[in-house]
Amino acid sequence: MVNLWETAIDALKSITDQDEDQPLHVGEVMACWLYLSGLELAKVSVQAGINTTMDDELKAMLEDDMKLGTSQRERLHNFMIKEGITDPQPLKICLYQPQAVFLQELNYRMMLLQTTYL
Repeated sequence: MVNLWETAIDALKSITDQDEDQPLHVGEVMACWLYLSGLELAKVSVQAGINTTMDDELKAMLEDDMKLGTSQRERLHNFMIKEGITDPQPLKICLYQPQAVFLQELNYRMMLLQTTYL
């Protein structure tokens, strides 16, 4: 019976006690990069929505979303710097430019549709 209690106590200690100086796992670093790239992609989409909408209520919601996304990007970037994670700038540039060009073309088409049917 004592071994069962000791095992349970040791299991709880291993779950709750973690070394503070322990570096991030590779999967955690990859998740940070993935989340950061998702936030950057969302930034472009929200900016496109702000620039193309004519509804004031929707524009206010998109601007709130932009503020929230900016604060999340800053917090994640500061966390990554604190943990010693390098910023994946070359990957971000490769993924960012084609998306921006695509959204610019999409915005142009939406503006043509709005002016055609108004």
